[in-house]
Amino acid sequence: MSNITELLLENKDVKYAEFSKKIIPDTKHQIIGVRTPKLKQIAKEIIKDKNAFFEFINEKHTYHEEFLLHGLLLGEYKENISKLLAFLREFIPHIDNWAVCDLTVSALKIIKNYKTKVLELLLKLLSSSHPYSIRFAIVTLMWYYLDSEYYDRSVALVYERLNSDNYYINMSIAWFFCTAIIKDYNKAISCLIDKKLPKFIHNKTIQKCIDSFRLPQQTKTFLKTLKI
Repeated sequence: MSNITELLLENKDVKYAEFSKKIIPDTKHQIIGVRTPKLKQIAKEIIKDKNAFFEFINEKHTYHEEFLLHGLLLGEYKENISKLLAFLREFIPHIDNWAVCDLTVSALKIIKNYKTKVLELLLKLLSSSHPYSIRFAIVTLMWYYLDSEYYDRSVALVYERLNSDNYYINMSIAWFFCTAIIKDYNKAISCLIDKKLPKFIHNKTIQKCIDSFRLPQQTKTFLKTLKI
């Protein structure tokens, strides 16, 4: 057991672990129960020590929080984008739940500066048979590519993944289209008006829009009329 794993175990929260088990049923790894702010604090300390960083990301993980920490550490790594992409190609196939996937994506703010280069990786992930590789790509497109330059390309790429029967992929697609509507309502609303999405994704997109604080009540009232 590494010193970092011992540190995670020292910061366990039993009640939080029980809560996490309920909302992350898809992981096969044991959940310790370390809260995200603490994980972020640990990541910021580890990244200062190159040896500790490389040792940790190259060792086999046992606990769910080790994967969360791994993702956060990749978000802290800003020295070389090519090396970071290599680290991601190695790490992503080991992701087995939505929490590790989404936290890693949210930490990778460096993507904003290397969109063209990262897009090459996303295209490969979208053609993967691994559900969390696909979700990783969709959530990344949602976080970093729904701007004017990449908006149409991102939407077109996600449309190509509508044939999945995986719950976590479909939920990420609904999240993507909800965000697309928030970003550019006039351009994205056709996905619902013209019923371009499968029923499950269509209705989940509407629900996510209704739950959002970034849309006015008038818009939410209209969206309710579009439910299938």
